Amino acid sequence: GAKESQSAGGRLETPGVFAQDNSKLILRAEGRSGKWLSSQLRSRFSLELEMEAGGYAIALTSIADTQEGFERLLAALKQLDKELDQETDRADNEIKREVFEEPDRAPGGGNACSWEMMLNPCILTMAEADAYPKENVLTAGSVGRVCGEYIYLYPPGIPLIVPGEQISEALIRCLEACRREGLSLQGMQDHSGKTVSVLQRREKF
Repeated sequence: GAKESQSAGGRLETPGVFAQDNSKLILRAEGRSGKWLSSQLRSRFSLELEMEAGGYAIALTSIADTQEGFERLLAALKQLDKELDQETDRADNEIKREVFEEPDRAPGGGNACSWEMMLNPCILTMAEADAYPKENVLTAGSVGRVCGEYIYLYPPGIPLIVPGEQISEALIRCLEACRREGLSLQGMQDHSGKTVSVLQRREKF
């Protein structure tokens, strides 16, 4: 919501805006990916979401939306929620779960494909990394190398790694999960995701 700010003289300035957008709805289905949720709403209920990510999807609303549209969305979500509650085959449900939905598969717990987990060791600043020569190596074998490009998933659009940071096993698992789910990883020179740009090896950075 809006909040007021004060100047040094104690007078109220123009109201600022808190970083919260109530027009965006973040939707999550436990044990399912954002792409699954988006696909279900599109194919079964003719509802189109704005974005889909590993563990959630985003619906954008506006003043142009109608009460009937909101009621359709609510009814669709209730129906999907009911169906998920009725699932009893746990083995089948586990097969459908992705890496980013299973906390026990992420180092130290948490979401293995969450940008919050991508706390990569910083070896060089982005400016320093930009000056180094680079090469492409297989993504699967890049653990320990210093990344030479941005890699991010939108939404939320926050980089999973930036140039100058060290590539970790957690990052590789996240990228593999995103590819299996058919999500769009952006920033990589190799759009297939099979190779990644890294800094050429030096004795020390």
